[in-house]
Formats: sequence, C-alpha cells, structure tokens
Amino acid sequence: MNILYYNRQLIFHPKQIELLRKHNIIKENITDEYINLFKEANFCANPTASLIDRTGGFDFFIPMTVSKIPQEKDKNNKSFKQLCEERATEMLNRGKRINIQWSGGIDSTTVLWSLINKANDMSQLRVICTPDSVAESGNMFDLHIKNKIPFIMETKVGKKCYFYPDVFDTFETDREIITSGCLSDDLNSIIRLKLPFDKKYHDLQYEEALLQFTSQKVIDFLNKSVKKFPKKIKCYVDFLRYYGFNFHWHKEKYHNQIGQDPKYFSCFESFFDTDDFQKWAIWSDEADVREDINDGQGRKKPQRDLIYELSGDKLYSYDKIKGMNGPGIHYNNDWFFLMENGHTFSLHELYNKKKIYFSN
Repeated sequence: MNILYYNRQLIFHPKQIELLRKHNIIKENITDEYINLFKEANFCANPTASLIDRTGGFDFFIPMTVSKIPQEKDKNNKSFKQLCEERATEMLNRGKRINIQWSGGIDSTTVLWSLINKANDMSQLRVICTPDSVAESGNMFDLHIKNKIPFIMETKVGKKCYFYPDVFDTFETDREIITSGCLSDDLNSIIRLKLPFDKKYHDLQYEEALLQFTSQKVIDFLNKSVKKFPKKIKCYVDFLRYYGFNFHWHKEKYHNQIGQDPKYFSCFESFFDTDDFQKWAIWSDEADVREDINDGQGRKKPQRDLIYELSGDKLYSYDKIKGMNGPGIHYNNDWFFLMENGHTFSLHELYNKKKIYFSN
C-alpha cells in the first residue's frame, strides 16, 4: 500500500529520515542530498503543502501513488461553464446526497451554484458551512441557502472553523458524496508561493528569473518535471502557474481526508478533479491568467462570471476578495502519511514500530 500525501513539516527532520530508513520506507540508493532537493524546491507559502510531482519527471524518495496529469491535448474546446454543467449533472445523476463544504469563497460557491443550477430536488444537496462562511459570503446564505437548501452549521473554535468528524456520524457512506471547491485554485490562478510575483519577471525566461531566487541545482531538479509537462513552459509566469497545478494538486485533493475514519474516504470527491477540467486548465485560452491577475493571483474570471450568471449577485461575483477559511478538517499535526486506503498514519505509530506495507 502506497502513500498519497506526506507531512512536509515533519518528514525532513533528521530523526524522521533516520526512522524512515530504519523501516525501509525510503527507497534504496536514495541519498540525503536527493531528499533535501524536495525541501529546497518547495516554494509553497503554505507550510502544509508538500512537493508532489504529477508529471513523472522525477522519482519520490518514498513509495507514492500519484494522480497523473492528462498528456493529450484538449480537443473538445469546452468552456468552463459547459464543464461545470456536465460535472454537476454527472454527480447528481448518481442519486446520492451531495454534501458541499462551503467556505463562502469563490471556489466553493462556484460548485454550489453549479449544483443548484442542475438539481431538480434541493434535498439532494446539503451545505456544510460555518459562521465564517456566512460572514465571507455577504447575504448569499440568507438569500439562497437558509430555508431553501439543507445545511449543517459548524462551530467556530477560537479563530478557526473546523469541520469535525462527528458530522459524519449520520452519513450513509454508500449514499453520500462530500465535495468542495478544492483544486479550483490550481486550475487557473497562481497559488501563494515564496517566490516574487513582480510583473517585471513575468516575461523573462523562467530559468533566468528563478536563478535570482534559488540555485541551479534546484532548477535542474525541477526541469526534470518541467520537460514532462504536456505544454511547453517558457516564461516565468507560465512556470508559476505550472508549479501550483503540478506540485500543489495533492495538497488540495487530500488535505480534508487527513485524520478521518477511513470508512468515509471513498465519499470525498473534489468537483474539479476530472481530466476535462485539467485539460481546460492547460490548453484553454479561457484559463489564461495573464489578463486576469490581481495582487499576485488570478481573479478567476470564469468562476466569477458563472456565479453572476446563475445567482445574479454582481457585488459578490466581482468584488469578492479572499477572506476567512472554512469549513475544514481539524487534525493534530502529528500525522505523517495519508495512505491510499484512507488511513492516516501518525508519527507516533511509526516510532512504535508499526509496519507500513507498500505495494511492489
């Protein structure tokens, strides 16, 4: 059984590396220098985001099951709106209840309205939200969710809102889908990185720009992946987009499953986790962020246009800026690996000599 995601904040500590070698989890002939490249090449500002290459350009130092980037060029030329309509219809046609983790932000609101637009029976939907979701969305909760769509309001704890596992207690696992706006960031915006976003670098050849902020050794390491990407990466702004789309995907896809009972693992399904959305992100002019950039990130014009068309809320659709986060999953930071069976393997378990069995 392989790993889907690892804890970047723990794994690179020398004691953990030694322990992984002792348990034969690190692959043979892997040097500490090679392992450190995964740390040095991780430019994600979010400290929980791990570097996971989806192109197959370089091998991981631990056994990973990695989602792949579709290599074939998009021949359908479908719009973002068409893809959302098709995805919503496909999910609804399964006849399961769809639980939408709604933060009140642009990404999860795009999912919410896509499903509202195609649902014949609103009882098939259920919104999972927090007080922060309501605050972030203006009057959208009062106008379009309250008294219209079933919802669960989670509790705010301190400054954070958490989607606690006990919410799942009444779930019929074979009759539920849990979805969210995760992965939308990686489709057509530039994630927050520890690299400058100054527009003076945008049209520079990406290696020339990167050399001002990292070493040639790191650039050579990353180039193994860049060369495998289906679309040629030339300039710095293209590199920034590729970086999130490739390396950040697993964080967005799996972070909500960490610490959950594995029996719920199969219920989680990101709305945007399809080959069609990925091909759109790579090849469609509609996904280009060059003319759609605000304060270092793409403004997500296709998402905003769709929300406005379906909700009629112009103020929210075009003036909404990033605010609070939630609902999310509350978990302790002693988790080490998320396994492909949904089990969260803790550092404590590893130190207590529990065995992780990997696929050949």
